[in-house]
Amino acid sequence: MRLTNARCFVGRETLEHAEAVANQIRALGEIPRLNVNLSLGGGPMRLQDALAEALDVEQQALDAYKDFLPHVLGDPLLEEFIRNQIELETEHVEETVQTLRAGGPLKILTKPDV
Repeated sequence: MRLTNARCFVGRETLEHAEAVANQIRALGEIPRLNVNLSLGGGPMRLQDALAEALDVEQQALDAYKDFLPHVLGDPLLEEFIRNQIELETEHVEETVQTLRAGGPLKILTKPDV
């Protein structure tokens, strides 16, 4: 898999997370709004640099969910949703850290379409 394919996978995963959060917001009777301020280089990137960047993004997501958890305690649906997101992001952080620590040649597998 080329790095661009890896970025597409990460982008797809990010969209899945955003859709899950948007569905929770809609369930509360609100309209989700998103303001994205993103800049991408577009040039080649070493795999280790891409993984370090991915780790930073995953850690920020994990921290945000952990910070939000106290605000939903007592609401069974939202608390369960946030706890599930924390579990998912924790797995992502751990997997990315393990991959970075491996440091050797990596075999990148594509995620099968479900």
